[in-house]
Amino acid sequence: MIKIDVVLKGFLMGIAELIPGLGATTVALISGIFTKILDIINDIVDLIKTISLAIIRKRNIDDIKSAFFNIDIKWLIQLLLGAVVGVGIFVNIISYLLHSYENYVYAFILGPILFSMYILYSQIKKFKIVDLVFIIIGFIITYLLLDLIGITRVVENPSTILLFLGGFVAALAVLLPGISVPFVLILLGIYDVVINSVKNILSISISLDSIYIVLTFIIGVIFGLIFQSKIFRYLLNKYESITLSLIIGIMMASIRVVNPYNGQENILY
Repeated sequence: MIKIDVVLKGFLMGIAELIPGLGATTVALISGIFTKILDIINDIVDLIKTISLAIIRKRNIDDIKSAFFNIDIKWLIQLLLGAVVGVGIFVNIISYLLHSYENYVYAFILGPILFSMYILYSQIKKFKIVDLVFIIIGFIITYLLLDLIGITRVVENPSTILLFLGGFVAALAVLLPGISVPFVLILLGIYDVVINSVKNILSISISLDSIYIVLTFIIGVIFGLIFQSKIFRYLLNKYESITLSLIIGIMMASIRVVNPYNGQENILY
């Protein structure tokens, strides 16, 4: 049976993933499904590892079946269905709004980002000095990183390595609230290339270049999730308050990217 609330949350996540500075993970956090998504990602990583070990005969078919049925497939499919519909419907709309009403869009999404920071703060059971220190550390590192990379840089013809790297780093955006995939794409200068390729694939003007760009990016995301999900889950389980504080600091600095009053005429171009 289809759960409308799950599909709707996926729909909103798909829309949010198109907006720099917002991201699907922020919506997942607000809607209360962030932990479940993280668990499913880890279960998928376990399945991939089990299949890999089965290839070299260190696991058998029963192990693969067990790992597969650990994944809440029905829930995941419904969430992804909503996300795909959200992306398919709004990719052109969001692209148009970001081109024509950029400052208004960024002003609007400041609210969800600030609300997400509040939710993260409320999850810290007992706020301590060390938590404040890690908020400052997260803020300073992200702020300096923005200066180092430059948030207006655009790469017209990105290399395969850059596309793969973009996907690998974007996997971190899938795991962390407040850091969206578009946010990472902007930092690396490949936002236009990837978004336009997605738009081409969803339209009748499909090209091999667009397919190559999107596939390379997706492969980077998959590898990124495999290598990063377990680490992030470990940190969240063992050092929850410090990890949440670090994320809050990162989100505070990420406001710089979506701040409509930062004096930049075109943050995307």
